[in-house]
Amino acid sequence: MKKLVKENLNEGFASADSEKLEKIFSMIGYDDFYDFIGDNPGCYSAIVEWIDEYFSEKISDEMLDEPERLEELGLYTAAEKIREKEEE
Repeated sequence: MKKLVKENLNEGFASADSEKLEKIFSMIGYDDFYDFIGDNPGCYSAIVEWIDEYFSEKISDEMLDEPERLEELGLYTAAEKIREKEEE
């Protein structure tokens, strides 16, 4: 399996790897990614945690006045970064 790191997040994934995921979802009985996520909340949580880890700086820069909204979405690291900036 190809290891995803921040530097190559978009390299080929949007096309080849997303097609592979769609095939896997189909093999296990799901029509698409949305059906899979809707039926597997643990996967949703894992994706949100991954996004929060790798994109919290960018998210916190764009949502400077909405840490509560980020927490509602499960983006706790990004929300904490906003609060840290407010304290400075």
